[in-house]
Amino acid sequence: MWVARLGTPAFVVDAYLNRDRKLILCVDKESVASALIFAKKACAVVGLDGHERTQEFLNAVERPVFTGPDAVLWAVREALI
Repeated sequence: MWVARLGTPAFVVDAYLNRDRKLILCVDKESVASALIFAKKACAVVGLDGHERTQEFLNAVERPVFTGPDAVLWAVREALI
């Protein structure tokens, strides 16, 4: 597992991703704008808060979305299947 901030250049993330390496995107109200460039690369998205801006992002993204206390666990499960 590798953790990167949303400020990580997209080319670095692209170099890391492959068939066996997946991106789980975790977003909150303050990171929605930065997360947009990674949304299509993610295999799953985790909502970290219930803010309206976050919810709009989660509703628009075309990826499996997880929220709540076990969201990261479910996102990892999704990445492994």
